[in-house]
Amino acid sequence: MTYGLQVFNASGVKTFDSTQAMGGVCLGFYTVPGTGGTYTFTDITGANGGMVMPHALYNWAGDYTISVSPHLSFTFPSNGQVRKVALFAT
Repeated sequence: MTYGLQVFNASGVKTFDSTQAMGGVCLGFYTVPGTGGTYTFTDITGANGGMVMPHALYNWAGDYTISVSPHLSFTFPSNGQVRKVALFAT
């Protein structure tokens, strides 16, 4: 890597890599249970869309639906697997 920022935990596992970062405003990091869930941001109106970025240790976010009307929301269906994701408003 010749540019960017990488963060490693105490075990030496990469937990962040800026070369894989996405554009937009990060809304936070969430652990989606295997039973699924919906994350709605009522303070955000007028977003063009959203993005889901899986945690570095979880290379898969699974299926999800993004809605922007009337508020930005992310819905993850039940699939029996815990997912760790970062959610972004774009």
